Order: sequence, then C-alpha cells, then structure tokens
Amino acid sequence: MKMPWMKPEAGNVTATKTVAPPAPPIDPTAPKGKPTPKRRDAQPRRSGPVAPPPKTAKEARSRVREQSKTQRADVKAGRVARAEPELTKRDFGPERALIRNMVDARRSIASFFPIFAVILLVLYFTGMQQSNVQVYNVFTWVWLAVFLIIIGESIFLGRKIRRRIKADFPKTTQKTGSLIWYGIIRSLMFRRGRFPKPVVNVGDTV
Repeated sequence: MKMPWMKPEAGNVTATKTVAPPAPPIDPTAPKGKPTPKRRDAQPRRSGPVAPPPKTAKEARSRVREQSKTQRADVKAGRVARAEPELTKRDFGPERALIRNMVDARRSIASFFPIFAVILLVLYFTGMQQSNVQVYNVFTWVWLAVFLIIIGESIFLGRKIRRRIKADFPKTTQKTGSLIWYGIIRSLMFRRGRFPKPVVNVGDTV
C-alpha cells in the first residue's frame, strides 16, 4: 500500500521533455523591429503568362538577342522622346536641355567642322599637297579661315550660355565650364547626327 508521502519508484516515472521549435533565421539586412518579408512578398510578381523555357541552345541565344534588342529600342525611344529618366548622365538635367535647345535653334559654321576635317585628311593622304600644290594651299587657307570662325562662334556661344545659365538657374550645382563645353561639343556635330535629337527648329526663340 502506497502512502501519499511516499516517493514513487524511479522506474515508474515517465519524464516529459518539451522541445522548443527552432528559431527562424535572422536576416541581417532587415530593419530592426520589422519581421523579415516572405519570399513571395519580396519578389515581384510577373504579369501575364510565363514563356516556356527554350528547348535548344540556339533558341535560348535567339531569345536573349531579342530581349536585348527590345530593351535597346525602348531606351532609344525614350531618349528620342526626351524622357528624362532615359537620358544618360551627360545629357540629364534642365540646364543641359536648355543648352541643347540653344544650340539647335541657331545656325553655325561649326556644324560643318566634320566635313572640312574629312576633306583635309583625304587631300593629305591622297598626296594632293604634292600633285596639286595650288589646290591644296587654297583649301588649307579656307580651312584655316573656317577654323578661326569656329573659334569665334565657340567663344560667343560660351558667353551666351554663361549668361543664360546665371539668369535661369542661379542656384545650379553644375559647373558652368562643363555646361559651356557641352554646348560647344554639340555645336560641332551635324544637326541630324546630334543625340538626343533636336526638338526645336532652326530660328526658334529659346
């Protein structure tokens, strides 16, 4: 007969042990005080049907080329449309947009600089300075005159850009010298070859 104050035998005792569930991994990048987002919430969801995987390596390469071509076309269309987020760092900002319009709205001899440079190189490498010295000398003097005109136009354009930037953007953080150089380089390009494309006509008031 067992009395209430008697201790039970060791063999009749069944020990119960509670095992705690493992703690979830801690994300070091998660902000403090906020739970780690789940994968299905963190990853963006795709819209539309998912394309089947390519069956051959050739099909995979073709798909990659097509995606790259589409992305380049979208970026180019955005730049031509003057979408600011699609512009490169060199062309981004209202100051540079103003400079592009100032350059594109004026006529200048500087835009013909590539033509004279190419002609002079062709005459030099074809031996024109030896076979026809007079023609070569005449063109050299013409080229020198054009070069001086380009320098004068660049100085005039630089002063105009400086005044306009100070008037329209007095608190700009961009360097005035860099903006002037940006406008001069654009003026030395063909109008059709300028990028981003001109959005004003020659003679428009900017």
